[in-house]
Amino acid sequence: MLSSNELPQEVPREYVPTEDEIAKMQAATPAEAQAVDDLILNQCSEHFRKVAMVAGTLLLEFDARFPHLPLAYVLARMQELEDAGAVEIAGNVWYMRHSEIRLRERNESSAIRSSAHQLKRYTS
Repeated sequence: MLSSNELPQEVPREYVPTEDEIAKMQAATPAEAQAVDDLILNQCSEHFRKVAMVAGTLLLEFDARFPHLPLAYVLARMQELEDAGAVEIAGNVWYMRHSEIRLRERNESSAIRSSAHQLKRYTS
C-alpha cells in the first residue's frame, strides 16, 4: 500500500477521437465550423486559460446548438484556429487539462482561412 507521500503521478493521456467522432467532424459544414470558432473565440482572452476550462465553459451551448457533433470537434477547431493565427496554444490541445489557449496578439493575428473547417490532423 502506498503512503500519501507515494501517490502515483497522473499520467496525462492524449484524447484520440473515435472513428465515429471523426466521421461526424468531417461531416460538419463550413457554417458550423465558423459558429464553433465564434464560441471558442468568445471564451478566449489575451491571457492563457486551460483548454479544458474553455471547452467546459462553452460545452452547454455547444451541445445545445450542435448535438450531432462530438466535443472533439471543439478541440479540432481550436487547433485550426491556431493554424490560422487567431489563437496561440501552449502545449498539445488534445491534452485538454495540460494545455492552454489565448487570443493571439492583434499585431500577430492573421485572417482565418475560408477552408478552416478542414480537420487536417484526422483527415489526411
